[in-house]
Amino acid sequence: MPPSLSRRAFLKAGLATAAATTALPAATRAVTPPRTVDPKAELCTVLDISKCVACHECVERCRQINGQPILDLGESALLGPQAPDRPAKFPRPKKPFPTMHPTSRVRVQDWSIRKRRAITSRLTPYNWLYVDTLDVPAFEVDGDERDEINIPRRCMHCQDPPCVKMCPFGAAEQKTNGIVRIDPAVCMGGNKCKLDCPWHVPQRQTGVGLYRHLLPNFAGNGVMYKCDRCYDRVAEGILPGCIEACEYGVQTIGPRREMVALAHRLARGFAHKSKPPHQGFRDFIYGELENGGTNTIYVSPAPLRHLMAAAEKQNQKRLRRLLARLPKHKHPNPPLPDGPAKIGAILGRPHLRRVGHKMARANNLTWALLVAPLVGAAAAVFGFLASGRKTGRDQGGRHG
Repeated sequence: MPPSLSRRAFLKAGLATAAATTALPAATRAVTPPRTVDPKAELCTVLDISKCVACHECVERCRQINGQPILDLGESALLGPQAPDRPAKFPRPKKPFPTMHPTSRVRVQDWSIRKRRAITSRLTPYNWLYVDTLDVPAFEVDGDERDEINIPRRCMHCQDPPCVKMCPFGAAEQKTNGIVRIDPAVCMGGNKCKLDCPWHVPQRQTGVGLYRHLLPNFAGNGVMYKCDRCYDRVAEGILPGCIEACEYGVQTIGPRREMVALAHRLARGFAHKSKPPHQGFRDFIYGELENGGTNTIYVSPAPLRHLMAAAEKQNQKRLRRLLARLPKHKHPNPPLPDGPAKIGAILGRPHLRRVGHKMARANNLTWALLVAPLVGAAAAVFGFLASGRKTGRDQGGRHG
């Protein structure tokens, strides 16, 4: 396994590089990133997680591009976004926060505190991508026996996204290239996108957004944040930052049909090499069919059921530790939530359970509502014609 790059070493190298390049003329520093993405195609990402070594460069790059890199060098600093012409996307809340009513239902969610802003082990408004390390039964990849799998987690970018269809403010949008994003200029922080997301991905930051200027005490409570797959870079044909930063080729992006074919080939290879060999490949692939299909497809060298079990066990341990830190006089015996999806929602760590097409029923209902008037009109027309034919037959019979 290639050696992992420590965060400290990575950051030191990055700072040294930044210092060195600052002295160069602007024309010399300007480097055009690779333009390898077709911004008009429906884009899908395949993640071969057998290659991930948990170096976290994708996490660091995501934070750097979006405006808040991690610095664990014992000092407070901000490198800012990678490109000076791209504004930072991470929230900059204004305090004190407006008091929401009723306070029991709408709680403040503040991730802007330095300690919380630095968290990289879960999804937050300041961390749109994290790498989960799972202990699984031993498996083999290219003659190397392993018992650990690293899996980068972020928004799945569903083909039929509930966050877009169910947002009451119209803040979530799905672009023609399949990218799903939340517009912070429109979002009121109502949290419905998180509730409707099968993986509960979006995270809320209080004290930012439109609600402060409308009904700050009664409507919304901030802005919801999640991975937007570097939509602005992709629009220019530039790779998303996490893909550009990965030295191990974990992620491949391209038109969905090609990426699905690639995922199938990889999954069949892992299924064939597994011990005992699997006849099918579906147990090695995740995301192609989940929620009616997503544009994030994971291919695992070990059966997905092992990853699911490991992720659930790990999240249960994390939640117990979290509950143990709660004040005993306020929470004497806090129960564990029921189910991995609810636990994952609390922890900001998406589950790996199979997910049915959540919007299928809603889509059918919407279609029925749209079609109903047409069906009614058609029924009236056919009824009128049928009644005319019957009247004609009756008259013909009487005259005959």
